[in-house]
Amino acid sequence: MKTSIWAVSACVIIGASLTSCGNSTTSTTHTVSSDTIRTSDSTMQISTVEIDTYRKQYNDSIAANQRSIDELNARIADEKAERREEDKKRAAELETKNSEMKRKLDEFKASTKADWESFKTGFNHDMHELGQSIKDFKNKL
Repeated sequence: MKTSIWAVSACVIIGASLTSCGNSTTSTTHTVSSDTIRTSDSTMQISTVEIDTYRKQYNDSIAANQRSIDELNARIADEKAERREEDKKRAAELETKNSEMKRKLDEFKASTKADWESFKTGFNHDMHELGQSIKDFKNKL
């Protein structure tokens, strides 16, 4: 009889241990899942510092483009009349594109990290093309 009491007691203790271990594992797994979700959410948020830094960098580039366009306009004024009109038109196109890039940068509002990354990719490409166009036009003059 003593043996059966010990056996029953041992079964109760083992059963209680397994039951409490199972709950602990489940809640730990749930906590890890919540942390993972929080981490995922924070990576989807856009850093305003990153956006501000990007805007400052490209506002400086846009200002440099404008200075280059102003220099081009000064050189065009000294050209012969037959080339002057065509070159003025091309300089005006570059200036318009530069202004559009500034407006696009100033007006951008992102709601997700994916929107921000997509904007940056397109904007970087457009800025590179504009810079190359200005450089090519400068070399032509």
